[in-house]
Amino acid sequence: MCVGVRRPANPFQLQGQAVPFVSSFRYLGVVFHSSGRWREHAEHLCCRGQRRFYQFLAWSENRQLHTGFRESLLTSCVLPSVLFGSEFLDVAPPLARASLLRMRAI
Repeated sequence: MCVGVRRPANPFQLQGQAVPFVSSFRYLGVVFHSSGRWREHAEHLCCRGQRRFYQFLAWSENRQLHTGFRESLLTSCVLPSVLFGSEFLDVAPPLARASLLRMRAI
């Protein structure tokens, strides 16, 4: 994938085969688009957040939880996953999480 309007005249080759150009590419959970737009990534995050929300609804209905408990679960678990793309459920080691938090604070 080449970002921008210009493409190289000679195609890239890997082990003698031309590497195809793609309009979008997913890397580490982020969808990159050749035009530099983030629409596909935003749509992906919205779909993931909706999926998490409806999973929560089905799970809480199945267990017949009280409304107050549902609200506290929604604000502590589901809402952050919708807003931050499930980053808080990441399985990264604690040291990596701490360094990420320090980088975000800067």
